[in-house]
Amino acid sequence: QQQQQQQPSSSVNPQIQMFSQMCQPQAGGDPIFSVDVECVATGPQHDKRTVAQIALVDQFEQVKLNMYVKPKEKVFSYLTGLTGLTEELIEKKGIPLDEAISKLKKNLPKNGVLVGQNILKDVHWLGLEEGKDFKGMRDLAGLWRAYNKTYGGYTYFSLAHEAKSLLAVVQKEPHNAATDAIISVRLYNLYQNIHKNPKLIAEAERLLLATPMEKSFAAKNPVYDRVCMGRRKECKCGAPFLYI
Repeated sequence: QQQQQQQPSSSVNPQIQMFSQMCQPQAGGDPIFSVDVECVATGPQHDKRTVAQIALVDQFEQVKLNMYVKPKEKVFSYLTGLTGLTEELIEKKGIPLDEAISKLKKNLPKNGVLVGQNILKDVHWLGLEEGKDFKGMRDLAGLWRAYNKTYGGYTYFSLAHEAKSLLAVVQKEPHNAATDAIISVRLYNLYQNIHKNPKLIAEAERLLLATPMEKSFAAKNPVYDRVCMGRRKECKCGAPFLYI
């Protein structure tokens, strides 16, 4: 599974071009990391998932870990179109989950701050404890929300939409945990560099709201390889919807 190169196009909005050049990490403070997880399906229901890839990236966009996990449970589908994972890849490079988590904890300092899109979900998958395994979390979904005057409330965006709107980086499927973690770090660094500037934040919100939203993988594929993708309106698998 190849890591996609995530660089902005040379012919983009000048403001986005400027944002893409403002992603350097700030000096000092607690070390920043992004952890990202890809899961495979262990059954046809949308709540039947297990970890199959774990990536850890530091604040300088350096991939510290990119591990494949061999599930204990029988895999129903590798969801290859979404995850890029295959039986051959997992059989060849997969390690036990316990071993992967042990390596992760050894590479994640206790004062590390984790950033990512809906980062709590990744933390939950890995069984990490805030205040024990790491210091804190920063959720990009909350940092990059934008107030939508049309609807009188906040609009939340996907990682792919944030990357496209603010960095001119188009994330194509399938996903890759390491690539997603790199983009997460880049977006966090950008936020840190502009969040005290009201004009730049307002421009970022404008770009997020103005950029057309593309359908997610689940929206385009409510059922993929016999697996429910958890779209509430199209769900017929009967599994509950739980939010972390």
